[in-house]
Amino acid sequence: PACKSVLRFFISITNSLGFSLQALDVRTAFLQSDEIDRDVLIKPPKEFRTNKETVWKLNKPVYGLNDAARCWFMTVKKKLIEFGCKPLKLDNSVYVYHKDGKISGFIVIHVDDFLVAGDKDFQKDILRKLEDAFLIGSRKEREFKYIGWKVTQNPGKISIDQ
Repeated sequence: PACKSVLRFFISITNSLGFSLQALDVRTAFLQSDEIDRDVLIKPPKEFRTNKETVWKLNKPVYGLNDAARCWFMTVKKKLIEFGCKPLKLDNSVYVYHKDGKISGFIVIHVDDFLVAGDKDFQKDILRKLEDAFLIGSRKEREFKYIGWKVTQNPGKISIDQ
């Protein structure tokens, strides 16, 4: 996850470029991951009334699995790179999209919460693809909470409160 100093830098750049800031929440993120690359066997819940020897093999990571968050992150990373975004060297949870030699937008990933900002090309080229690739639960603008911060955006000004 992005550290708070990187988030402050991101918000400052977003404001200076005049981009609109949005928070996206991905629904059931871990279940939208690529398949896990190891065998994980579990006992079915008692409600399924199977015999005692029955086990299920998980295809997708679930919450509570040690590598679930990493599997999700690698899935998102793969998609963003496929869309033409590049990770920042400073923090690999921040992705930048360039178009015609200039910055068109950013995405900050914090598990299943994305903080996004960009111009109309970014909205069209990246956000639509992101929404097609993953089931987005909510999309908030102007005033929202993001990882414990209250974010308020007005023309020419973005405020954060902890």
